[in-house]
Amino acid sequence: MEGYRGSILMFFSLVCVVYTGINQLEQRTLPHVYKHKQIVSKTNVVVTTEEPNKETEQAVVPRKKEKCKSPVSTFVYIKTHKTASTTLRGLLLQYYARHHFTNQNTKMFFGPFVGGYPGRFRCIFKYPENATYSTWHIRFNAEEMQTCFPPETKYITIIREPWAAFQSGYSYYAKTFQDNKHCFGMPLTYVVNGQYMDVQTFLLKASILLNDSVPWYFRFRNYQSHDLGLDPMLTDKEEIEKQIQKLDNDLDLVIINEYMEESLVLLKDTMCMNWDDVRLSTRVSSRSKVPFKTDEHRQSFHKLNHIDIALYEHFNRTLWKRVESYGRKRFAEDLEKLRAGLHRYKRDVQDIDEEMDEESWSELVPGTDKWKAAMRNHMISNAGDCYVPK
Repeated sequence: MEGYRGSILMFFSLVCVVYTGINQLEQRTLPHVYKHKQIVSKTNVVVTTEEPNKETEQAVVPRKKEKCKSPVSTFVYIKTHKTASTTLRGLLLQYYARHHFTNQNTKMFFGPFVGGYPGRFRCIFKYPENATYSTWHIRFNAEEMQTCFPPETKYITIIREPWAAFQSGYSYYAKTFQDNKHCFGMPLTYVVNGQYMDVQTFLLKASILLNDSVPWYFRFRNYQSHDLGLDPMLTDKEEIEKQIQKLDNDLDLVIINEYMEESLVLLKDTMCMNWDDVRLSTRVSSRSKVPFKTDEHRQSFHKLNHIDIALYEHFNRTLWKRVESYGRKRFAEDLEKLRAGLHRYKRDVQDIDEEMDEESWSELVPGTDKWKAAMRNHMISNAGDCYVPK
């Protein structure tokens, strides 16, 4: 009888162990410094977010920028939009393949986005969990990234003169999505409302219509600042300067599109690359900008993109400060070395097509329906429901 009872107890113990294991597989574990908090977004979708533990947050020490001693294999590339970021991504993939690094890249989810984009990056949405580098569109969140990427990780990005980036964005979305009811056409489809208009007319209308109640409004309102984690609706000048200065401290290098060659010399130094690593497969050229027609157009643009303007001016200045620190003579010599081999290197890594249909999204990242729903809710709470106003 005792043996029978023992068998029954062992059976139920085994059932408990199996149930616990299955339950753990159904949930991705949050980093220990976070706790769940449920909020209701303006779209009436319940969103699970991660609220920092204040005691742990106070203990965070500012990240030290250590000089690399060998080619860097752990980095986060904050891939901004309409800045030649895809070309630079190709260069980084070539670099990674050439050095035969075995670390894992973050995987896409919902198109070319990772980490919960357009929401700020969350470790819970990082896949795979042990990924040590990222090259997709990701919204910068320094404190969060430092909890789930290695301490030696380098953080780099690229920005572009804001009016040029704005025009490039308009050209892309107008050509690709103007007649498309998909949310990827927002907010252009909302502003044009079925009408044809040039970029100047679009600018005037956008400056009136775009705010954070419009899905994906940030695509034409401080887009680059948004991707770097800032609030596109921020207006306080002192706070903007403060946040840009913090970005300067958190990022290892900000590449300037208009000074690509100079930036690549600094990238080589920052990542301990060799000259083959910084040879672009295609020439980066900024299209000539259409000048503002009137002061009204200039003012409308400043209203929409004042943070991007301040961001660009700041990092344009810091680029040349870094050139000075590099040493003028040494920099000039290295720039010539770069130019001697630039644009002659044949691409040896196939870039991945970023235009993906919705059916392929769920195949990129395995996970439970619960986890995918949380990802969708996080994105919706930061982008708004997709719709085309009547």
